Amino acid sequence: MKYIFAILLSFVLLDSFADCDPKSSVRIEFINRDYVFIGIPISKEEIVFLDSLEFKKFNCENCEMKRALCTRTLLKYQFVISEVFKGNLPGDTITLYSDTPGGMNGYNFEIGKNYIVYAYLVNPCFFSGNLILKQEVIKTNICTRTCLYNTYEYNEIRFFINYRKS
Repeated sequence: MKYIFAILLSFVLLDSFADCDPKSSVRIEFINRDYVFIGIPISKEEIVFLDSLEFKKFNCENCEMKRALCTRTLLKYQFVISEVFKGNLPGDTITLYSDTPGGMNGYNFEIGKNYIVYAYLVNPCFFSGNLILKQEVIKTNICTRTCLYNTYEYNEIRFFINYRKS
């Protein structure tokens, strides 16, 4: 029993540490992302799926335990866009995806708050080798410069855009 507890504890601890490098500069992040915009999330949905690669790793009799250890979640947000700095977004309301916070490096947006988002296009959306969504999706995570709206970040972006034009 204590071995099972130790194994479960190690999964929790490993899953709770993000493996991001230090945040890139606005210049690097702007160049490397497909979309940079300001927006407000108006809804959040959790998409739960079974990670079949993880499921195959566990060789136990208890299917419910396997499912609990191998269930993953993808977060789906609807964003109202107020300003676009980079990218051709398909409208003033878009769908943005993120993995879960913690070890999956997902960004947990608060509904109704204003954010500066650095996002990238994923086509199609895979997770641990599993095809989750067949269409192109816009994603972000905590390893980008995505943050709550603040004038410092906004001014840095405007400065970079103006610098590129000159």
